[in-house]
Amino acid sequence: MLYVEDDPSIRAGVERALTSYGYRVVACGSAEAALQRLPELADDLAALATDLMLPGISGLELWRRASAVVPGLPVLFMSGYAELSMRDELVRGELRVLQKPLDGRGVATALRAVIDQARGEAPAASAAPGRVGGADAAAAASGPAAAPGSSSPLILVADDEDLVRRTVATILEDCGYRVVTACDGVEAIEQVERHGDDLAVVLLDMSMPRKRGLEVVDELARRGVTVPVIASSGLGSAAIDAAVAAGRLAGFVAKPYAFEELLAAIEAARARPRPGAVAAAETGADPVDDPAPAV
Repeated sequence: MLYVEDDPSIRAGVERALTSYGYRVVACGSAEAALQRLPELADDLAALATDLMLPGISGLELWRRASAVVPGLPVLFMSGYAELSMRDELVRGELRVLQKPLDGRGVATALRAVIDQARGEAPAASAAPGRVGGADAAAAASGPAAAPGSSSPLILVADDEDLVRRTVATILEDCGYRVVTACDGVEAIEQVERHGDDLAVVLLDMSMPRKRGLEVVDELARRGVTVPVIASSGLGSAAIDAAVAAGRLAGFVAKPYAFEELLAAIEAARARPRPGAVAAAETGADPVDDPAPAV
């Protein structure tokens, strides 16, 4: 089996555990290294186990490329952001994610389950540690089902953590949204100005450099921007709660993200009438003719 993890201590521990359970393991520290080894392993490869949030090429992209070489390759994802990785295949229960922190027995059990399922030796509903997906998740998932296109909602993902930013963008694109990104508060404001009314929602980390989240919210308000902003943070605060209560924020999602909660928050924010639209509805005016700036 091919195992990919960028943290050396985790990689060594899991490799030892899997070896003790009888697996032959090729361990790599990056997706790039794994892809280099893939051609020589393809004929004997039983499964891929990979961290989801790898630097450079992500675990999702590694799986896509590996599957082109080894069609039907069983895969086990591992991540501290397991629920965030629930794209379409995960919702249908076809893929599994193991939540970090890991233990050797849990990895071996989950890996055995994905291999047996691929061989038709176990029902898809059999649970392995850390499984994400199934009918409940499918029912909870929302968002545009079509592939991203010019008419798909455009989401700005602003987060200074590169792996989080790229992974969220990948998941939202897989769900049918178009995505632009920003790595700090200043770039977030620049992206809002650049895309203007085309933006449907801003997903804004509250602890970014250059301008923090609430500073960005205040600056956008001063500029007359009406795009709904969803705050995201690993830590809630009274200030965030007050901003949501006052309507300055369209919502709040806690990190690590739960897939269905993130999509539900985005769709709820999209459904909120913008101030210009509310004023037009009250006066009977066309929102396009509203002289107030609406970026």
